[in-house]
Amino acid sequence: MCRQPALSPSERERIYQGQVQGKSIPEIASELGRSGHVVRKWWRRIRQEGLAGLRDRRPGPAPRGILGRFDTRVRRAALRLKQTHPRWGPNRVLLALRQAPELDGVRLPHRSRLATFFKHHCPECVARQAARPPTPPAPPRATAVHEVWELDAQEKILLGDGGIATVCTLRDPVGAAIIASQAFETRTAKHWRKLAWMSCRPCRWPTCANCCRP
Repeated sequence: MCRQPALSPSERERIYQGQVQGKSIPEIASELGRSGHVVRKWWRRIRQEGLAGLRDRRPGPAPRGILGRFDTRVRRAALRLKQTHPRWGPNRVLLALRQAPELDGVRLPHRSRLATFFKHHCPECVARQAARPPTPPAPPRATAVHEVWELDAQEKILLGDGGIATVCTLRDPVGAAIIASQAFETRTAKHWRKLAWMSCRPCRWPTCANCCRP
């Protein structure tokens, strides 16, 4: 019987894509014109190692890439855990590795190395970070008095009677004038609390002294 040539990188990639799409081994074997035995071999390797399983296994020294200095069992176990639990982050995977009996006494990598390892070997299991929202434009600078008022709060001021207060000062930055200043008792049974400010409907600024007193 004539032996079939080894699978090409593109054929292995098609096996991986078929696995991701949920196709069965016979379906992929029929599309490639290969035997189910060959497809099953690569199917299992990809399932265990992710994209790293697509590479040829050549004899030689241990790889010096990501986690290359760690025991092979660590790399396989980490990859298996990440693929089984895609929502787990590197911290959770590292905790599971520490609890694994077969890795007792084996040196484990840092969480940052695991994160890099997952991005390289199973990027489909790594959550994509949402883009940061654009920075809102800075408000226009005031050019006349009473266009803008600044609210400043001095927190955790200890009083003589043992109380704790927050002093709020409303200031006009253009006129350099103090509009209002008021102290609020903020001591609680355990410690102290922060003040929560509501928006003032008439002027759309935090609660101010002239239209809606605190």
